[in-house]
Amino acid sequence: MQEKILARLRSSQPSLSPALLRISEYVLNDPAKVVNQTITEVADGSGSSEASVLRFCRDIKFSSFQRFKLALGIELSTHQTIRHASPSGDVIDDTLSTAITALKQT
Repeated sequence: MQEKILARLRSSQPSLSPALLRISEYVLNDPAKVVNQTITEVADGSGSSEASVLRFCRDIKFSSFQRFKLALGIELSTHQTIRHASPSGDVIDDTLSTAITALKQT
């Protein structure tokens, strides 16, 4: 099974540069907010540059910021669904809604 994104972020923190560590902490602090932000907003919010955000995404094995946000959104909606035991129709709607929002903002 593929390692969860948030777990991957936590485990990679000791080896990150200061700029990438700030981004990681920013994402871990409020991942649901990050899913709805642009790369510029994440860079500004974490006190880093857009290039650093992209480097961060590549460092944790995503080819782009958009793919990172999409995967993060899916992970969050899956986690939320399990926690709240939503009906299966809601799971699909929530996952698709999160994915569509992430793609529209890129």
